[in-house]
Amino acid sequence: MKNLIELFSFFVAILSVPSASAFGFGHYRLSRRQAGGLGSVVFPGDYTPGQTTRSALRKVATKLPESVQNFLGIDQDDLDYFEVGPIDDRFPQRPREDKCKTGRQQSPINIDSSDTEWKEYPRLDMNGHWNFKHKVLLFNEGHTVMLKEKGGSNRPKISGGPLRESYTFEQLHFHWGPDASRGSEHTINGQRFSAEAHMVHYQSRYGSYKKAKENNGLLVLGYLFQVSERENEEIADFIDPIPLIARFKNVSFSSPDILKIFKKASNACYYTYEGSLTTGDCAEGVLWILFNQTIPISSYQLNQFRKMYGSNGELIRSNYREVQRINGRSVEFVTTDSSKRHGDHSPRRGRNKPFSEDYEFTNSNSRPVTPSYGRY
Repeated sequence: MKNLIELFSFFVAILSVPSASAFGFGHYRLSRRQAGGLGSVVFPGDYTPGQTTRSALRKVATKLPESVQNFLGIDQDDLDYFEVGPIDDRFPQRPREDKCKTGRQQSPINIDSSDTEWKEYPRLDMNGHWNFKHKVLLFNEGHTVMLKEKGGSNRPKISGGPLRESYTFEQLHFHWGPDASRGSEHTINGQRFSAEAHMVHYQSRYGSYKKAKENNGLLVLGYLFQVSERENEEIADFIDPIPLIARFKNVSFSSPDILKIFKKASNACYYTYEGSLTTGDCAEGVLWILFNQTIPISSYQLNQFRKMYGSNGELIRSNYREVQRINGRSVEFVTTDSSKRHGDHSPRRGRNKPFSEDYEFTNSNSRPVTPSYGRY
């Protein structure tokens, strides 16, 4: 009964917002899973000038019982990851000190390939990434396009390489810039690439992203995109739904091999170093693996990301963070083949033909079905 009363009060708070459409509640068809919850809703008594609507939401959401949060589809991990980010000056910063300004091991960085330490590790073992067991959810988080697997169990896991234990897949998101010459967060030998995707994982033994983050147990796999003359058909599952999610909506569909676009690059050499999240509170203690083989993407496909609307109501033309000081950190260049020890460490360009010419593309699983909106 207490939970029902609190739930009723929660919706009363929403409905009591004057001119709710000004904040997007009346203007957009919201889902419960919009941008990690009800991200465009501002609650009376919890909003202050300069505060993001996401911060206002979090203040209310965290007061609710866990059972009510689950019913509403509020995911605290998503709220934590992108609550406020330094990725664009238009997004206000949180009013307290954070690692974004004071940290000594921040990401992204510029990687000088001539100043890396060569290492040879066993091959990375990515289990489940290329064959999701559940439907996926693609949504506008307010700062980026984000993908999560809907099932709570049997999530993809990664081990091997420099990893001492297993890590569980949490989410995937993208970073891009105002044009094809910039958009990646990391640079290599001073060169910036067209876009960058991040696969966020947490140490499996902690059981959740939040607990792992508190114990420096996060891993991010970084993938670089380079503009190509031809479209890459394997990124279509990310690109095609963007018109549906541009204004804080989500789509749920079946696409077991949606991450297959990253499979080939995941077998390439990579750089690894200790860094931080590039958004939110820029928490440190994050292990980074940045693959050095680029993935092709056409100018048209890249431009679709720029049609997303941010939490400030403006188009997200750019959402990458500038490179940070390396502050004496070491960067390892990793390969499983010792013959590459003295090879070229710079990223290899993806070919101009789409990856679909190399891999079988299963039509029955590779396109979104009718979008389903609602609780995650």
